[in-house]
Amino acid sequence: MTPIFPPLVSCIITTNNRPDFIGRAIKSVLNQTYENIELIVVDSSDDSKTEIIINKLDTSKIIYKKVFEKNAGKSRNIGVSISNGEYISFLDDDDIWYPEKIKKQLSVIEQSNEKLGLVYCWVEYFDEGKNEINYYRKPQFKGYIFKNMISKNAITMTSSLLINKNAFLYVKGFDERFSIGQDTELIRSISMNYNIDYVPEILLRYIINHKYDQITGLHGDKIEKHLNTYHLILNKYSSFLYTYKKEFSELLINISIAYFKLKKYKMCYKYTIKGLKHSKYSFNILFMFVKGVLKT
Repeated sequence: MTPIFPPLVSCIITTNNRPDFIGRAIKSVLNQTYENIELIVVDSSDDSKTEIIINKLDTSKIIYKKVFEKNAGKSRNIGVSISNGEYISFLDDDDIWYPEKIKKQLSVIEQSNEKLGLVYCWVEYFDEGKNEINYYRKPQFKGYIFKNMISKNAITMTSSLLINKNAFLYVKGFDERFSIGQDTELIRSISMNYNIDYVPEILLRYIINHKYDQITGLHGDKIEKHLNTYHLILNKYSSFLYTYKKEFSELLINISIAYFKLKKYKMCYKYTIKGLKHSKYSFNILFMFVKGVLKT
């Protein structure tokens, strides 16, 4: 049965110094076939270019918030704090929603008999430099998927999600301690407490290779950030990880690979041994380690 008053969905766009993209992202929200949406733009740009562009649009449909801290998770949390929706969805300023995204995801949530924390959709990776579709991401994980999220992001990214706001608030939103992988951590924490579902359709265009992209490899500071993330996961979920020995071992091997790349070989050895100790899949875990260090 269709509700008399359809639930409000709050869409939060975070943007930082990419004024050329913000109009396109906003348009993809305003073009949704589901109409009961409030749009919040959280802008951490260094200048007023983005605000000027927004002011030229239909500002009656846009809640604009200026922030001065460069932390994507914090910006998204601020957006949620001023939202009114029963459900929330995030859109990065360089991504594009297809018109049916919110309607189809909300339909899955509303028709489910399960305690759903979020619904994701499939994703199209679009190479803007080459003006062509690069590939599709079509994961099929549903239900209780926490173990699949321990050492990696098994599903998709922030812009693909529709989240029950109560679930978001229950896990206290984005964990701002994570300097990298905040979106994965949000999904991980929700998946530990709620079931997950998905819409088996491409409803998000994820833009790669555009003019604002930076070429960043897994070197130096970025390796340190990954290492910090892995240790935060260990500490945050320590009482749960031993239940999932294979996934726990994969996380430990990720740590050992990071230490290897930082040339901290004693720590690398320590976590390699731990990874092998906690898994009966010793050969697979060892192969994962060798594969990882060969990428160095």
